Amino acid sequence: MNILTSFLVQGSSKIYGKIAYVSQISWIFSGTIRENILFCKDFDKEKYERVLQSCCLITDLQSFPAGDSTVIGEKGVNLSGGQKARVSLARALYTEADIYLFDDPLASVDPTIARKIFQQCISNQGILNDKTRLLVTHQIQFLPEFDHCILLDHGIYDATNKWLSIWSSKLEVEQRESHYLYVYLGLVIGTWLMAIIRADYFFHIILRGASVFHDCMLKGVLYSSLRFYESNPVGRILNRFSKDQQVIDELLPVTFFDTIQSLTMVLGSIVIIGISNPWALLILIIIIPMLLWLRRIYVRTSREIKRLESVSRSPIYALFSSSLSGLMTIRTFEVENHFLNSFIYKNNTNTRALFIFIALTRWFGLRLDLMTCSITFLTAILSITLRQNMDASSVALGLAYAINLLDLFQGGVRQSAATENYMISTERIDEYSHIPPESGFYKEELEKPSNWPTEGRIEFDDYKLSYRPELEPVLKGINLKIEPRNKIGIIGRTGAGKSSIFQALYRFTDKSITHGKILIDGIDISKISLNDLRSNLNIIPQSPVLFSNTLRYNLDPFNHYTDEQLWDVLEAVQLKRKIENLKDKLSTQIAEYGSNFSVGECQLICVARAILKPSKILLIDEATAHVDTKTDELIQKILREKFMNHTVLTIAHRLHTVIDSDKIVIMNDGIVAKYGTPQELFNEKNEILTDMNNDNEPVTYL
Repeated sequence: MNILTSFLVQGSSKIYGKIAYVSQISWIFSGTIRENILFCKDFDKEKYERVLQSCCLITDLQSFPAGDSTVIGEKGVNLSGGQKARVSLARALYTEADIYLFDDPLASVDPTIARKIFQQCISNQGILNDKTRLLVTHQIQFLPEFDHCILLDHGIYDATNKWLSIWSSKLEVEQRESHYLYVYLGLVIGTWLMAIIRADYFFHIILRGASVFHDCMLKGVLYSSLRFYESNPVGRILNRFSKDQQVIDELLPVTFFDTIQSLTMVLGSIVIIGISNPWALLILIIIIPMLLWLRRIYVRTSREIKRLESVSRSPIYALFSSSLSGLMTIRTFEVENHFLNSFIYKNNTNTRALFIFIALTRWFGLRLDLMTCSITFLTAILSITLRQNMDASSVALGLAYAINLLDLFQGGVRQSAATENYMISTERIDEYSHIPPESGFYKEELEKPSNWPTEGRIEFDDYKLSYRPELEPVLKGINLKIEPRNKIGIIGRTGAGKSSIFQALYRFTDKSITHGKILIDGIDISKISLNDLRSNLNIIPQSPVLFSNTLRYNLDPFNHYTDEQLWDVLEAVQLKRKIENLKDKLSTQIAEYGSNFSVGECQLICVARAILKPSKILLIDEATAHVDTKTDELIQKILREKFMNHTVLTIAHRLHTVIDSDKIVIMNDGIVAKYGTPQELFNEKNEILTDMNNDNEPVTYL
């Protein structure tokens, strides 16, 4: 990290040559697989194919209908962890650099693929054999093949207005009578009070409405299926929650209020002009149809332009969000100018729509001014022509209102049109309020028994799973029986369907695209609500998930436990001493993505959270892939001790992680290839298990 950022506290560092970088957590941006690999570079077919071969991506690309033209969702949601890691690696290899920095890229792939990638990419026999390569890794089996090894211990080299008209028309003596003053003062105070009450009531109602819209949108997004997130970039969602919500919170209430007030004052002005000089109203016969015609043209055009402006803003948010998460990679590959130019292009696209919208508003405003000028002009001409038949104070009052009408009329009509345009944001937010939710979230065919599950028995009965109706199944009729309190290891090549088993248990896909049954303690999980199901399963994910909140919130988001219990679990994961040394202790703020803790510490916090949750079933998705061997051993020890009476399913790439399991499931192409005890599978000399064992891991269980 210091090599890339130069965050030096003391001393100096110098870099001679261009750097390529592969991050520990794979950074993937929205685009095709080829775009992610080329990363703003020109396409060289021979070199491109050589890189794909070296990163073991040929087979994966052949499994995609669109090959390397497959569009990857935000953060690579439609790729497995191993595939993301290899695409990220291919990006680095395709770049002509002098120095290659690899931050543990082999942790997310299975041992066989890891060995091939190491030999074909990183080792002295790989395509980078004439380049300087720095590999940060916890996989010590590769160390003998390095020219130099550096051991770091805690950062040390060891071996993140008529009453006035009536009043003024009186004689001077009458004008001095005090009751006129009191009446006028009363009218002013009454108007003022009414204005305050009206404004307070209006804004109270409309802002409550805005809050309801926000809550409905949030509920719609939170209860939507994973398919919604796969097809909607983060920038598009952020646009609704930021700019669109800001419009209905801040701009729409004020504009709508101004519209009502301005049009009411316009109506009052026309009534006073009509009372003082009725003939002036004849021009309204011409102006009103013209106004309605112009407004219709303006609103129809401006609404579409405003919608275009809103839509063209989403890519800006998406690019900004993506660039922030991949800042290190962008800087390392020196493609800042490309991303800057891309940002400027997307910003210009949005600004063009905004400029047209502003120009259209000015076009409409000019024509409104011409119409109101004609009312003022006609009132003035008629006041002079009919001066012998009119009272001077009435003429003055009428002219004053005619002049004021110029601003009020334009403002009222323009604000009414703006209000209609701002309603587009309300429409967009309302659209997210009606996202189809996952079916059966709170209610299903059956109510779960109390304290379910009590044993933790899991059965898969001819279970098939597809991610979308048009796609081939990823689980192809698996049959499994897992006894209570059994520890089950799940292994297999990248893309074999290991993570799909966990998605099936959590019912992340709709029931309509699944076949067969999954039973937990004899209950078909498709017949109970998703809330009941998911709240009774426990998981430790591959990449630690932490919220930008306090440590206490991350451990106990629903405030179910005491501080003493929280300290106990922190002690269990050996983090108590570190947290006690922090200034705010349990109230310490966790930065975004947990960046103020190491990856290993973030994973230990997730383990502590899992220990607190009472559940008979624990799912572990390669929880130790990105941690060092010592932390790995600590996590494995904690899991064995704290989850002794739980059914545990573990996805793993490291043999020692699952070797002491009661049984091991070997997945291959969506089916259960083998299921048995570790000893039985070793005796059968299973290819995958043997390959994992051949990576010279210190396995003392055999």
